[in-house]
Amino acid sequence: MLRGGAAGADLRTRLISVTGAITLFGLIGALGCGDGTGPAGIAVEGQVLRGPIAPVCISEHPCEAGFAARFDVYRLGRLATRFSTTADGTFNLRLGLGDYEIVPDAGAPLMSPRQQRQLVRVEEPGPVRVTLRFDTGIR
Repeated sequence: MLRGGAAGADLRTRLISVTGAITLFGLIGALGCGDGTGPAGIAVEGQVLRGPIAPVCISEHPCEAGFAARFDVYRLGRLATRFSTTADGTFNLRLGLGDYEIVPDAGAPLMSPRQQRQLVRVEEPGPVRVTLRFDTGIR
């Protein structure tokens, strides 16, 4: 039976310390190990393009363009990370080895953005360079 007082407070302090240490080691493990999506992962560099950007495409003008948006990255059906692109659509991130789905945020300037998924395979040796193309729905 636990009693209050100094002995009880000492036991509570030790329990909190042990719980805090377990939580800290769990966080370190999740960030530093696991699927390799931390800083030690492989560089993935690329550009996202949307198109067509006009109802009629002609050779003198590009029919697709880069764009700024947020993207979710899924691995094995789970959210692995998120990233944002610059105004011209370029991005850089680090991922562990494996297959990923890149999904535009609902606010991306695309037709049904959450329905458009692009697959990316991350293999050794890196970096992985990709161009991801998405549909605007303009016809």
